Amino acid sequence: MTEQRSEQEESNRDTFPPSDMSSGQEHAKEKDDQKHASSQDKITEKKKQNEKSDTIEESIIYWQNKDEVSKKLDETKKTLQRVVGLGESFDIILREMVFGERRVGLFYLNGFAKEEVMTLILSRMSYLDKEEITPNALKSLFERYIPHLQVERENKLSSIINKVLAGSSAFFIDHESTAIIVDCKSFPVRGLEEPSLERVVRGARDGFGETLLTNVTLVRRRVRDPGLMYEMVQVGRRTRTDVCIAYIDDIADKRQVESVRNKIKAVNLDGLPHADKQLEEAIINKFWNPYPLVRYSERPDVVASHLLDGSIVIFVDTSPSVIILPTTFFDLCQHAEENRQTAFMGTYLRSVRFIGIFASLFILPLWLLLVIETRPETCRYANNWTAGDREDTAHLSVPHRRAWGRFDANGSRAYTVSSSHRVRLAGRDPCRGYCSKDWGFRQ
Repeated sequence: MTEQRSEQEESNRDTFPPSDMSSGQEHAKEKDDQKHASSQDKITEKKKQNEKSDTIEESIIYWQNKDEVSKKLDETKKTLQRVVGLGESFDIILREMVFGERRVGLFYLNGFAKEEVMTLILSRMSYLDKEEITPNALKSLFERYIPHLQVERENKLSSIINKVLAGSSAFFIDHESTAIIVDCKSFPVRGLEEPSLERVVRGARDGFGETLLTNVTLVRRRVRDPGLMYEMVQVGRRTRTDVCIAYIDDIADKRQVESVRNKIKAVNLDGLPHADKQLEEAIINKFWNPYPLVRYSERPDVVASHLLDGSIVIFVDTSPSVIILPTTFFDLCQHAEENRQTAFMGTYLRSVRFIGIFASLFILPLWLLLVIETRPETCRYANNWTAGDREDTAHLSVPHRRAWGRFDANGSRAYTVSSSHRVRLAGRDPCRGYCSKDWGFRQ
């Protein structure tokens, strides 16, 4: 019996080693893991410092050698951490969930996504079964369980990131190389208000806001023409600001449209923080020309009328004003109130405006030219002062000294009242009524 117990104890020692030995091995393993993780962090940090990418595409290729969605959700998560700062920026969120025993990651920006729409989508996806999602998870989600209008598939990671930064939401599915993008963006906007610079007594009270989609909708509401075209271009390597070129296809000059399109695409800037004004300076060659070459407006009815005249309109996201080009001097002098009057009154108001501009430019210089009369003899009188005259004018103030003069050839005293006028007084004191002392004059 003793021998059997000893053999059993030895077998137990071999099968179950002492607890202090197992804890020591686990501790050593944890240390090795920590060293490996710290070395990996150092390598990642050094690689991040050496990165010199100008665009998101270059950054993704730098980190994962290709601009495609990885089939492993963990790899996609690591790329997002290195490219967009997932885990560092509080508003960039990747929500990981499991539907039908398949891992799904919801990538979105906090503050841009509509909570009601996303809650409805997630509630429907919670009913997914394993049998429904195992053969083709992407097809099941795309066709049956996402009740939204604007849904698309995308396999380029750079395009997905750009759309998410613009306000959309993306679903990454484990073991799938394609993501589902849901356009359910919601921006903080203010209400439609009448522009303060273009107020009218009669007429529409709505005006443009800072949201591009709202602005183009206001114009589309007034111009229900299938020829009205909206072309979207993104400007800026970092900001990727949305710029919309609007024109009526069968009215606008195609060469001007092509020229404007090429100039906007050729803009090479980091971004457009000042929106439309910065874009104007980038595409319009003004040099030292002080006059405006484009017109700005915040009224949808004014923009609609210019589109019907064949003009080109440029909308810039985050700006309540739009660019209208080409423009003329007469376009800059127009006002929306004129269109609400009769033909006679509208013409009268516009004529008064042109007369006022002409008067401000030419009437005042002409008046000064007629009133101001420079006489060379004034300088001659000023140079013929004597010592006695200087003593007599010592007690006068500066304006009174300027009024002091000399006798002319006829024996009358000539006084220069100001630098531009001269009064001839025969023996009278020009300072009488201004000074308490009556000054004497030599006749």
